Amino acid sequence: MQDNISGSNPLEFDKVSTRYEGPELEKQILKFWNDHDMFVKCQEQSTGKPLYMWNDGPPTANGK
Repeated sequence: MQDNISGSNPLEFDKVSTRYEGPELEKQILKFWNDHDMFVKCQEQSTGKPLYMWNDGPPTANGK
């Protein structure tokens, strides 16, 4: 049987911290997007393709 990436038993999971560092995680994600120019890449990938809209949450009486 092959070891998993960490080299430990493949039937065991590595321990994961239960502490959620939301603000720090957001900073890391934003840095990644900026470092890799992700917004521009997303725009370039969608050039010439149909437009679409993401709906956030259930429709409401005053929504479109």
